[in-house]
Amino acid sequence: MGIDLRLFSISNQAKFVLEKAQSNIYYAIDFDKIQNIESLKLHLKMIQTSPDGTPEKVIKELIEDSIQVLNFYPDKRNKNYVFDSYNRCYATMDYLLEEYLKDKNKIKTNQIFYKGIDIECQSEWIRFQYLDYKETAVISDLLEPISFSELIKYYDFEKMTGHVYKLANRENSIYLEEEFNKLKSFYRHAKELDAFVIIKMN
Repeated sequence: MGIDLRLFSISNQAKFVLEKAQSNIYYAIDFDKIQNIESLKLHLKMIQTSPDGTPEKVIKELIEDSIQVLNFYPDKRNKNYVFDSYNRCYATMDYLLEEYLKDKNKIKTNQIFYKGIDIECQSEWIRFQYLDYKETAVISDLLEPISFSELIKYYDFEKMTGHVYKLANRENSIYLEEEFNKLKSFYRHAKELDAFVIIKMN
């Protein structure tokens, strides 16, 4: 079993959904579905058939709010506003970014994956945090000029072994590069949208 990472961004014009997630644990636990109306509708059918403790009215509220969230995306599509670390390279990438920016006398970057503000959902298996739209813009500006060829120079297997979760092998750097480019694209689009970013780890 491993820890999966997902980032998703929502326009700051829809900040009301973040405020709801912060004040309602039932809303928060399904917050990651806010970009996917069909997933929410399916969940609604499931709890109507087999109640799991989730109030039906909360899922209906999420469905209504999801429509508004999607309206703020270009063409009402969220394709560019989700980042999944399918290869679980995020800890390796985080280490490389921190070493790179430390060497360049810039700020530390572990906030990219680990240093958001908590959103309480009272789940043993899921953790939500968020970065506001200003922090999102700062991270995008930090990432944009970095090339992967420069970043990979900070890979040191001996130093990283035992300290980096799911350490990506240097031989598989093609997957790391792919995730890095997707991460840059994700933050670029989030900045353009004036979006805040939700960090989900489970």
